Amino acid sequence: MEEPSTTPYELVGQHSSSRLVLVMRTAGPLILAIAGSALTPLPCAFSLTGVTAGGLVLLAIGAANLYTTILMVRAAARCGTSGYEEVMEEAGGAAARSWCQFALFVLLFGSVCTCLSVIQETAAHAIAELALRTHWPLAKWLAFTSLGRASLLCGLTATLLLPLSLASMGELLLVSLVGVGMMVVLCAYVLWLALVPPGHPTITTVFDPAAIEPPIRSTAAYFLGVPTAASTFGYAFYIQPCALPLLRTLPKGDAGADILTEALYVTFAFTACAYLIVGVGGLLIFGQGHVPQDLLQGFSGRTGGYLSGFFCLYLCL
Repeated sequence: MEEPSTTPYELVGQHSSSRLVLVMRTAGPLILAIAGSALTPLPCAFSLTGVTAGGLVLLAIGAANLYTTILMVRAAARCGTSGYEEVMEEAGGAAARSWCQFALFVLLFGSVCTCLSVIQETAAHAIAELALRTHWPLAKWLAFTSLGRASLLCGLTATLLLPLSLASMGELLLVSLVGVGMMVVLCAYVLWLALVPPGHPTITTVFDPAAIEPPIRSTAAYFLGVPTAASTFGYAFYIQPCALPLLRTLPKGDAGADILTEALYVTFAFTACAYLIVGVGGLLIFGQGHVPQDLLQGFSGRTGGYLSGFFCLYLCL
């Protein structure tokens, strides 16, 4: 009887470089999936808690999400499946699967609506800045009318979002590299602005922190600050439904689970660093009491338009 030929996956464990490449290829789509519209509200979340408390809450929630995601990955590998719902069915039967499907529908539908809303807002902001500088009738219609903004969103969905959605996460290597690179650029820009001395001419050309009215905060609002920030951090870190399908592109059983687990460690470490940079950096840029609910709301003029367009493309990816 002829022995089966060795598969490339069987060689992964023998060559550390091949394994590292596979881990990073797996981590790329995860990083792109976990960090999206949750980036820009992070400075506001840190303004509610302070840097120390906010950092501790963020890291605790990130660690909890990482631990539970690894549990799901191990369970899926042992069950021989790559679906979140199938794992729940193995654990609790058909009823558990049905409730899980309903919960996932509500969760992911809400996430999609949020992302589409932010894509529309950032795209309209970028087009509005273009319209003010060029006076193009089409740009004005797209940016300043309800029908134009709806057409803008439908156009982006049909030409960019829909084609991308037809591929599985494991097939989006180039898109992942571009998206992660854009995330690094955004973090670097926020960090650079945070380190620029107050009163520097660069700051006054992009925004005026003093022009942002500080919110009226009651004593009760301060006590509610941590739970409110925690909800933002929780939304920023959830990834469980997106991780399991990547098992389809990995070796079967514990070997694939090990690679995905390592990719999850890379994903959460990278994402936590990015969240801390954007959250704390945004707080330092605007100053306590002047942080907008959304980071992009604090930028105006040409810089605000460029940033909005940049973030819109990032969210689409």
